[in-house]
Amino acid sequence: MQNLQEIETGLLVDLLAHQTALLTTKIQEKNIVEIQQYQYDIAMIQAELYSRQKINFSSPDVEFN
Repeated sequence: MQNLQEIETGLLVDLLAHQTALLTTKIQEKNIVEIQQYQYDIAMIQAELYSRQKINFSSPDVEFN
């Protein structure tokens, strides 16, 4: 899998959907080796998406209560 940090967020979400569809197919086929690879790939994509949601505390839009 290429460097996920270089992929635009919209494309990354599309890639996540595609990988999830492939995982579903492999689950139906009961292909354990490929299931594990797709699970890993999906986890990496999810981690990258999660890292993009971090709050920038220096932003003027952030308010502390």
